[in-house]
Amino acid sequence: MINESLYQQHISKITDHAASSVRIVRDINAVKEFEQQSGKLTGVFDNLPYFTMNMDVYSNADGTFFRYCNIEYPKMGAAVLPVFQTEGQEDRVLLLMHYRNFVNKIMYEIPRGFANLSDISTKITAIREFEEETGITPENSDMKIMELGTLCVDSGLSNAEISLYAAKISVFDQQYLANYDQQEAICGYRLFWISEIEELIIQNQITDSFTLAAVFRYQLMK
Repeated sequence: MINESLYQQHISKITDHAASSVRIVRDINAVKEFEQQSGKLTGVFDNLPYFTMNMDVYSNADGTFFRYCNIEYPKMGAAVLPVFQTEGQEDRVLLLMHYRNFVNKIMYEIPRGFANLSDISTKITAIREFEEETGITPENSDMKIMELGTLCVDSGLSNAEISLYAAKISVFDQQYLANYDQQEAICGYRLFWISEIEELIIQNQITDSFTLAAVFRYQLMK
């Protein structure tokens, strides 16, 4: 078992729900026996302060054991839709061109990121990540932050519930736009009219869930 003490802390936070016939196995010896018999690792892989990967053992209604892996975040992150507004014209959206290794392609995405453990709100996380990935700050623009609600990224895999925001900007000097961050694999930026964004979504050229959710929420709430 990996990190037994962390695993015990982790399962102590899990509450069995009356609506579910599946139960977490709390007997550590039973978990270790399952690991030995199945050959499947159990415990907690520690990648803090970003997340932990939990390899839990559950029991079905018939008493059989199975392993279920999930990702747990200590704090929720944030994503920001950059909206440029011009009087008399439709809104424009700034999207990052971000190379994602897991899918081996460049994705159109909005800025987003993990929370620091010291962040006292997701709004602070949002503004910091937005500045890091675009160079735009409240000081060099007339940015107004609009809350767009939350996105449950994948309830079957993790506890991630990301706070979504829009950064509405009407006055901005493009000289502040950040240089491409090679460590983050950001390789460019594109400004799109909202109508272009909608067409790209229909054509399946924008598939990032954060971007889709933020655009949809913004269009409903603006």
